[in-house]
Amino acid sequence: MNNLRRFGGYIPSMFHCYVSNIQDVTPDSNCGFRSVAIVLGLDENQWGFVRQQLLQELDTNSEAYIYVFNSIDSNLYDAVRHSINWFDIIPVPEEHWMLMPYTGLVVAQRFGVIVHLISQAGCITFFLLWLAPSTIPQHNVVCLLHMPMHFVNLRLEGDYPIPTLSAVWKRYRNDAAGAWEMVYQERIQRYQSIIEANKQVYSHNETL
Repeated sequence: MNNLRRFGGYIPSMFHCYVSNIQDVTPDSNCGFRSVAIVLGLDENQWGFVRQQLLQELDTNSEAYIYVFNSIDSNLYDAVRHSINWFDIIPVPEEHWMLMPYTGLVVAQRFGVIVHLISQAGCITFFLLWLAPSTIPQHNVVCLLHMPMHFVNLRLEGDYPIPTLSAVWKRYRNDAAGAWEMVYQERIQRYQSIIEANKQVYSHNETL
C-alpha cells in the first residue's frame, strides 16, 4: 500500500485495511486544493482551477452559503471565501490555507462528490447540501488525510465505515439531500459502533 508506512500513524486504524493508495502532494499550503484536484482526475498543479471553481460556487449561491455559514459565525462566509481566494505562485499565507471543515461542504456541492476529512483528531463526512444522491450517477469520494500543517490524498476502497456526518450538513441540507444518509446508513452506523466500542482509542470530538 503506497505510503501507508509513512502516513499510517495519522490514519485511524479502522481504515487501514481499506487504504488502496496515499498520494502525497507538494507541501506548499495549497495541499488541500492539490489533493482535491487529484481526485477530479487533474494534475495537482491545477490547484488554482479548484480554488476558482469553489469561489464560483460560493458566489453563485452566496445567499444560501451566507445563511449556512453565518448562522455559525457572523464572519464565517467571508472567512471561507477569503481562504479560497488565492492564486499567486508564491508561499501561501496561512489565511489562505484550506479552511476545514467548512470548505468540505463547498467541495462536495461544487464537484458532486462525497468528502471525508480523516485525521486522528476526528473524522467527518460531507455529502451534497442541496442535491439528492439519485442526481449523481457515480458517487465519487474526495478523502483528505489531515496532518499537522498538511493534507494528502487518501483513497479508501471497498465497504469501509463512513465517518460521522457533519453536523452542519445535517442541519442545513435540504430534504432531497437527506437521502444521502439513508443510502449509506449501514456504513455510517458501523462507524459509530466502532467508535462506541473503542471510546478510549477514539476519544475525539466530531461535532462540525
